[in-house]
Amino acid sequence: MEQNLVFAAVLKSLGFELYTIGARVALPSGFTGWQHMGIIVTIDGTEYLVDVGFGGNGPTQPIPIFKDGKIISQPVPGVLPEEHRVVKGPLPGGNKRGYELWHLQHRRNQQTDWRSIYAFDKDLEFILPDYETYFPFALS
Repeated sequence: MEQNLVFAAVLKSLGFELYTIGARVALPSGFTGWQHMGIIVTIDGTEYLVDVGFGGNGPTQPIPIFKDGKIISQPVPGVLPEEHRVVKGPLPGGNKRGYELWHLQHRRNQQTDWRSIYAFDKDLEFILPDYETYFPFALS
């Protein structure tokens, strides 16, 4: 979270329109609570997921988020041959009928299946107090 917090501050100081979001990380046992921070940046009317703090299988460049949740015809490359995309889908383990979140998905190469690495609600802006549970030392 700290890396995305600092990067969001840098982007904002450069004049970018943005807000931060919380994300539920996908583990083999299921999705966590809100344990990760992402950044949504709007450029020329298109929203992009930006994340400099996820780790080795995280995105290496902004990923466009399309309003209808359509799959990008050309996935965004990561550290080649890895690819990323953002699609809309249900939250496994959730109970609210019809509720969908955005999923950052990753695959190692074109021969492997897409796998969600985290899920987020791009319409739910997180502000600093939302992150206090995870890193209160960084807010003082």
